[in-house]
Order: sequence, then structure tokens, then C-alpha cells
Amino acid sequence: LAQEFWISRIAYFISRFVFAMTFSEIITRVLVVTWPMLHLVRAACDADDACPSHVIGDSMLLHTKSEKGSELLEDVSNGTLCWCTRKGNEIKCGNGESRACSLNQEMECYASEPFAYGQWDLGCRMPKCWCSGVAGANNANQISCSNGTVRACSPSQECYADKPFEFNQWGDGCRTATCKCTSDGNKMNCTSGQRRACSVGQECFATEAFDYGQWKEGCKLATCKCTGDGNKISCTSGEERACSVDQECFA
Repeated sequence: LAQEFWISRIAYFISRFVFAMTFSEIITRVLVVTWPMLHLVRAACDADDACPSHVIGDSMLLHTKSEKGSELLEDVSNGTLCWCTRKGNEIKCGNGESRACSLNQEMECYASEPFAYGQWDLGCRMPKCWCSGVAGANNANQISCSNGTVRACSPSQECYADKPFEFNQWGDGCRTATCKCTSDGNKMNCTSGQRRACSVGQECFATEAFDYGQWKEGCKLATCKCTGDGNKISCTSGEERACSVDQECFA
């Protein structure tokens, strides 16, 4: 009788506990009880490279909250899962393998959840890049990419894209820069971030921007005039010159 009494009491408390839980909480506890089934994923984890939370933790909770906990268990028990380590293009798999998206380091491993072994397109992609320079600064043509690399358009180009573009598709983000005279003699500023000048003896005269490299559209031979101060001469190139010591500037 005593044994039956305690059994009934234990059953009563268990039933109260279970009925008080939501469906997702029940599934979560089932996953905890069946934790050994996840050994394929855990096998690749060690003290120096612990399983990322999105492999064992966050993804599991995401699946249970969306009532897909059983699907996750089925995936783990019937096949090998792989996941991004967040170290460039590195991939870890539940069978103990360490892989990479590409040998040339160009592709990145971007997936935030585990994916099936062999389904590399679900975890790998070409990185996205975007213009990250500051207009008017030396790094105006700088490019940053989601794989961590920082690049730049060529010195004669500006980074103009206002939305991300694929790594290596530089034509989608770079174009020929334009330059504009600063009104300070022969000096000019370019949208590539460079500060240049016309040749000695020339002035920068253009009132509108012109393409980088098309210097004739912005530069011309400078003119000079006497300053009225002895033999001194002032030129539109920004140069200050003078006649010979024994000469006067009379023009």
C-alpha cells in the first residue's frame, strides 16, 4: 500500500509539471533527454574549438519553437551536419572533418544554421562587398567585404555603388573617377581620394568636373602678369616668379 501511495503521488506531481509546460518546453526537454543522439555534431568539438551556439543551442531552440525539433533529430541521426566556424571560409562537420568553402579563400561560409554534408551551396557563397571609404578622404575608393578583406578600386577609379555587390565583380562598384579644379592655381581634387595638380606652367581652369586622366579638359598653359612690385610676376598656375635681377616687369 505504501508503495502504491508513493507511486500515485509521484505520478500526480509529474502530471502537474507536464501540463504546466508549453509544447515547445516539452520538446526542448525531450531533446535534452535524447542528447546522445547529437554525438555526431559534438564529435567535432573540443576544448579549443567548442561547438558554436548556433549548432547545439540557438538552432535547437529555433527548431523547437517552430515545432521542428523532431526534424532536427532526424537530420542528425540519418546524416552528417556541417556548420560555419566563423573563421573565414572554414567548415566543421559532425563526422570530424574540417573543410573550407574554397582553396583561394575568396568564398565565405555564411550560414547561421547547420546544413547537410555535401550541400555546400547552403553554407558557402561569394562574399558581398560595399563602398566603405569617406568622400573627399584619401580612402575614398576603399572597399570592404563580408569575408573581412579590405580592398580599393584602382587609383584612377572611385567606389560609387550605393548597394552591396559580389566579390570580384569590381565593375559593379568601381568606375572612372572625376576631378575638379580647386581654384588654387594648378591643383585639383579627385573622387578617388587623390589630390593632383596640372604640370608646372599650367593652371587648372575647368569649372566642371572632368574624367580622371583627361587632363587636357582641366589643364591649360598658365598666364602671368606683373604684380606692380618691381620685377615680380604672379601666374595663374599659382607660381610666383620674377624677371632677371636687372629687369623690371612692365607688362
